[in-house]
Formats: sequence, structure tokens, C-alpha cells
Amino acid sequence: MFPGCHRVPGWCDAHHVVPWTRGGATDLDNLVLVCRRHHVLLHEGRWRLHRDPDGTWTTDLPARAGSLPGPEPP
Repeated sequence: MFPGCHRVPGWCDAHHVVPWTRGGATDLDNLVLVCRRHHVLLHEGRWRLHRDPDGTWTTDLPARAGSLPGPEPP
């Protein structure tokens, strides 16, 4: 879901788009696979993911596009 990140699904975490602590369901409509590094960034609150009406995911990037974090090293 993040530009430049190409982690395979087996190396990813399931992220609740609407947190389960706020009533978000643990189902495919509310989960997205993200690598560990990007999962942490989402939980820090600096990045956002949302699903568009056509079903595609959009990443809202931080203001400083020049500092985009890439994937973790293997």
C-alpha cells in the first residue's frame, strides 16, 4: 500500500483501518496488509490509509515527500 514498498504478503502485518478499539471489524473490508515498518508509521498516526469508493486503497503521505520511508531491509 505504500509507494516503493514491495514486501510480499508473508512478510506483512494485517492492519485494521478502523482500529478494533474503536469498533473496527476484523474482516477483509477493514484490513490491509502492510510491512512492519509502514505498520508502525500508521500506528504513530503520521500516515493514513483509506479505501476509495471503487475499492482501491489510497495512502495519504506525510507533508515532506522527500523523506518517504522505504521498505525495511531483508
